[in-house]
Amino acid sequence: MPEAKPQYHLTEEELRLLALSEDEVRMSVTEFSFQVEKMAGRINDGEPWQVVIQAHLYLDHVITATLIDALVRPDAIEPRKLAFSQKLDLVHAMGLLPSPMIHAIRYVNTLRNSIAHRLDFEVTPAEREKLRSVCPPMVRQILEESLEKKSPFALFEYLKGFVVIADMHRQHNAFRRIMERRARLNARKVLNMTA
Repeated sequence: MPEAKPQYHLTEEELRLLALSEDEVRMSVTEFSFQVEKMAGRINDGEPWQVVIQAHLYLDHVITATLIDALVRPDAIEPRKLAFSQKLDLVHAMGLLPSPMIHAIRYVNTLRNSIAHRLDFEVTPAEREKLRSVCPPMVRQILEESLEKKSPFALFEYLKGFVVIADMHRQHNAFRRIMERRARLNARKVLNMTA
């Protein structure tokens, strides 16, 4: 008599995950890691140097949340204690943000460092233009379409766009991880039925 193959029994939580539709999974992760209205208000208010610092704070939050979400054991490296550039390097190395976004966020970090280390630093038109030029093409197109009725360059809008798009990537990464887990669970379910 052939030996019975062991079966993997799915837990209630795993069965609930399998029962969700793709749209339901997407909805479960489509939530920003910050209050959008509050972020928009803080990045709209103040001198350009203040706005850059606010945007940098939000980007740091999103990058940290992206790492914590993606790491199996985030406590092993304590992402909150890492320097911003280290977090950004990790996010880049793990493929959690596209390279053009990394490049744009690095420039925001450069501006923030200039502000933090020079008492008289002002965000000049040249820095504003550089920020626009490092903006990923897709993000620039979205922003420029929404800015048609406003000035041709709005520092606040670009910085808000970077924060929002970075968090949307975080959400998409969470969706992808859940869908991969569902696929593995579904494979186990099917293999159990054929055992």
